[in-house]
Amino acid sequence: MRGSDEQSGLLCRSEGSDPAKHPLRKIRQVVNDALARLIQILCPIRPERQVMEQMQLGLMLRWF
Repeated sequence: MRGSDEQSGLLCRSEGSDPAKHPLRKIRQVVNDALARLIQILCPIRPERQVMEQMQLGLMLRWF
């Protein structure tokens, strides 16, 4: 077993204990925005028409 998680909370700070104007908060926001855009580029959502075509093709192949 891993043991209890009580000690792991001592090493990281909670959101309330950091100063509001700490420079890392701004950096974190910029990084989160950049990662969100990167994820959208790398994992695009397929249009509904394409999904329906793939489903129909899959069903036809299974029936065959």
